[in-house]
Amino acid sequence: GIVTFADFATEIGAFTPDEATQLVADAKAALSATEAAQHAPQHDSDPVLNALSLLRSAIASGKAHLAEVEGGTPLGFQQACGWRDDSMGWKPQGIRAGWVTIECESKKAVPHLGAVYLEAKAAYKAAESMESEGLHIGIGSGELASRLGEHGLLVKHEYKTRKTYAIRKTVQGQNNIPILWIAPETLFEDGLHWVDPEGNF
Repeated sequence: GIVTFADFATEIGAFTPDEATQLVADAKAALSATEAAQHAPQHDSDPVLNALSLLRSAIASGKAHLAEVEGGTPLGFQQACGWRDDSMGWKPQGIRAGWVTIECESKKAVPHLGAVYLEAKAAYKAAESMESEGLHIGIGSGELASRLGEHGLLVKHEYKTRKTYAIRKTVQGQNNIPILWIAPETLFEDGLHWVDPEGNF
């Protein structure tokens, strides 16, 4: 290896001890950079997965949130959706990246998330805010919406009829709001479990 070579070069007088030490340090740094470059394409290979991962991070870190489809707190899922309790009640953190629906089949059934409606530009902005050297999106918000559709990750879209992957929904009392409809497990990989907002178990 490089250490053996450096020792040999020092013995025959080709390098001073300090030069040999620097040679080894430079070689290790170059090796680390090469390994990083080899792994980088794995992060950059799928902008869609990167964007979803970054959006999850934005929500978890308080830089974005999801509201209930009527605009209120998504009770039972509020912390996972980017809300925090500040003693005055639950407050949304960061920008609103979209909305969720909460469904329950019966009075005795446990509620669950039915859908996630992303506001494309806001969700993209939230994800973009979490970009790092090792993980970034690499495409614009419009292209990201197209990739979500092409990956089959949209529950419903209107590309065949309107040439758009966004559909229009009523959210917060406003009609015809364009959203990207994804399944909860697409964003929250391990799923979300309802937590009784009253603290009853």
